[in-house]
Amino acid sequence: MDLGTSPGERRGIAPGRLTVVGDHTDYCGGRSLAVALDLATHAVYRPMSTATLEVRSAHLRAPLRIDLPVGSLRSPPGSARSLLTGLLRSLPERGREVAGVLELRGDLPVGAGLSSSAAMLVATALALGIDEPILELARRCSRAESSEGEVGGLLDQLAILTGRADMATLLDFSADTWRHVALPAGAELWLLDSGERRVLAESRYEERRAQCAAAEAELGPLGRAASSDVAALRDPVLRSRARHVVSEDARVDEAARLLSLGDLAGVGRLMDESHRSLAEDFEVSSEGIDALRARLRAVPGVLGARLVGGGFGGCLVALSDGVFHETSLGGLRRVRPSDSARVG
Repeated sequence: MDLGTSPGERRGIAPGRLTVVGDHTDYCGGRSLAVALDLATHAVYRPMSTATLEVRSAHLRAPLRIDLPVGSLRSPPGSARSLLTGLLRSLPERGREVAGVLELRGDLPVGAGLSSSAAMLVATALALGIDEPILELARRCSRAESSEGEVGGLLDQLAILTGRADMATLLDFSADTWRHVALPAGAELWLLDSGERRVLAESRYEERRAQCAAAEAELGPLGRAASSDVAALRDPVLRSRARHVVSEDARVDEAARLLSLGDLAGVGRLMDESHRSLAEDFEVSSEGIDALRARLRAVPGVLGARLVGGGFGGCLVALSDGVFHETSLGGLRRVRPSDSARVG
């Protein structure tokens, strides 16, 4: 449904996020190498003299009406109502001044590990006229995703807000800083949706965060830990979780260095290692995803492939050097690094 153009209408566009290397490191003060995607969520806001914000989207069975100002009633975590009320709750007068209609659309798939929730919140914030520095906006949107209203890991939000076309962003979460790394000519990123959706994954994601926090209680921030520190952990589960974070940070640093040298084969090997770590040490993959990745990795021209995002379903990303051959794998599509979120 298209609202058309009307007085006072505002638009926000937020791309999805694809991690080249570096998942489950942000909330440990680690590092990540990510790109903003050419798949995006578009938010169109039209103010009206009502006492509600009506949200329309093809992903909703019916329009969602949020009474304003928003109260303290909680919705199921991760639901559109929960995310949007979390954002509105952070506004003056608990969102009273944003009454009207909000339309959400775009080509970013939901539940595929490409940060659709963060993209929706960033696009909505921009459409509602929230104008603030990148870090402040990233933290606002992160709090909206938390049932406790706390700032969590900022990978999704910062990757979305700092992306540049034809570049990857090296994010350092120990200081919430970033720099851009050019992708070599010929570098191609391919996305394959596994079809496995992250249903009921929230509890397992929180379990992994809790395990990392338990490891940090013994070692200090994992983003500054060394492999020798990890070996000292007595609990085998905590040792595996910490080993992933520490080794993933090292892979991020090396991948950024190899990209600057134009060594795509080396980056591909690091992506392969990253997937093994996510599957074995962090245990966020599945038999189906591992089997699909093996098929993708066997395609001539693929230099490396890995699970994307938090895991428990979603997409796989593959890297090629432009020599990519026909494959029987359905749904494979090339994606391109895009510019950051913006007012439309």
